[in-house]
Order: sequence, then structure tokens, then C-alpha cells
Amino acid sequence: MLRQNDTASTIAQLFRIGEKSLNDLISGLSARIQEAAGKQDFDAVTALTRAAATIASFAKGVAEEAEKLGLADDEPEGRTFLVRITEGALRNSYLSVTEGISKGWLKPGQAIQVKLPGGRQFATSVMQANRLHERGLISEFYSAQRVKAGDYIELTETEREVWFLAPVDIRREGRPMITGEFLNEKYKIGAAQARYRENGVWYHPLDQFPGALFDAKGYVLFRTASEYGACDKVKKGPDPNHIHVKGGISSLSSYVPLDPPPRETTA
Repeated sequence: MLRQNDTASTIAQLFRIGEKSLNDLISGLSARIQEAAGKQDFDAVTALTRAAATIASFAKGVAEEAEKLGLADDEPEGRTFLVRITEGALRNSYLSVTEGISKGWLKPGQAIQVKLPGGRQFATSVMQANRLHERGLISEFYSAQRVKAGDYIELTETEREVWFLAPVDIRREGRPMITGEFLNEKYKIGAAQARYRENGVWYHPLDQFPGALFDAKGYVLFRTASEYGACDKVKKGPDPNHIHVKGGISSLSSYVPLDPPPRETTA
């Protein structure tokens, strides 16, 4: 196994770039497959599918070699992406994960677990068309969360190959959008800045204090910048505009449950 020095770090980065490039190519081929299928050009569909399968094999090989060398990215925290829901997705009960594939976090044929708000979890896989195979529970999720065309949902990897699925903004009839600012005022926390994420895993960074982070059931309060900086479970990146909390904020000793929980708040 290679030592984790500057050279190993550079090689690891090259492995990630190579794997991402191959997955970008798979994503492009998948789009061409859908286009060819729409035109009923089945010869092209067959040829493109064969090419996509070959490239997927290369991408899998790159990932496996990186793992053998001890260069695989074993830290899923901070992996999150948004999906804009279309009329077609609602009508046909599918969920596209093209963005996750383009980032190299998912790949066609991969088996994953999906967690839903409320704790339900199911197994599914990523199809060649860059969609999740499961449709029935996706339809139930859209209905339960009142997702409309144009809304965004968020997928966040909370542990290896386990993704939490949730709407970005919780909007319900007669209720305001849930934000950190709204919850800070609602519960009289007294924070100078507050952030909300239902899953409690990633947020935009805090830069004003006291600062509060809310999830669906409670919050943590950092009274000073030094207290915030000293929390080893709160990490910046990989996007510099994001922080992620290993295990979610509910795993922090300073976590305070709220009654009623934030996701059930009303004006």
C-alpha cells in the first residue's frame, strides 16, 4: 500500500479524475441512448449500449485499482447533489441521478440503499438510463412530500452506498418554508446566524456567532467561532461553500431535541 504522502495524494487525484472522466462519458452515452431510442434507431441503441457497458467496465476497473492501492475515497460525507424534478419524472415515477454519475459518486449497475424522511429505507440500483430502478416508492415519496414539477430534491450519501432522499425546501399549505432563520425565531434560540437541513449532514458554513444548525428534529448551537472550529465532526468541503457533519448533527453531544420537531413546525 502506498504511503499517504504528496505523491500518493497526486496519484489519488489522478485516479479520481480518470474515473470521473469515464463516468462523464457514460453519462453522455446514456443521453445518446435515450435520444436514439426516441427515434426508434435500435441499431444505434445496441451499439451505444455496448459502448457504455465497455466504458463502465473501465470505470469499475479504475475504482478497483485505486482501492487495491489504498487510494480509494472512503469518506462519503459531503457527497450531495440536487435533482430538478420534471413533469416526466412525476408522471412516470422515476428519479434521475445523472448529476451523481457525472461527479463519479454513482455508476450504472451500482446497488444502493435509499433512506426516506421518516426512516423508511429501500434497496435499488442505478440503471443505464441514469435513473434509479425503483419507481413505486419514488412515486410514494413524490406524493408524500407534495413534490411538483420544477421542485428540487436532494440526495446525500450518509454512509457508503446509503443515500438520504429529501426535498430541499419543505413547503406545505398554510406553512412557511422551513429555514434556519425561521426556526431560530420560532424557538427563540438567539443565534446570529442559523442554517437548516432536514438530514443534518451538510450545510453552508457558519460565519456569524452564536451560530445554530438545525435538522428535522433539533439543533446545535455554537456560541463562538472557536467552539465551532474545535468541533472535529464538522468538516469543510469538499466544496468550500459547504460543511458536512459526520453522523449528522444529532450525533453531537450538544444536540438539543425540539418539541415540536422543526419539520412539523407551523407559523
